[in-house]
Amino acid sequence: MKSTLQQNPKKSYKQKYINGNRLENAKLLYEKASSQSHKIYQYVKDKLTN
Repeated sequence: MKSTLQQNPKKSYKQKYINGNRLENAKLLYEKASSQSHKIYQYVKDKLTN
């Protein structure tokens, strides 16, 4: 049976790795959403002005 001290470094590394990927995914989703909302805003603005 392994001690908890030997198991923790792998677990913490895995946790950091997962959190890092989640952060990158969140940034990508935010960029996509903001660009889409900007396109919608431009479309509505053009429709209202014409």
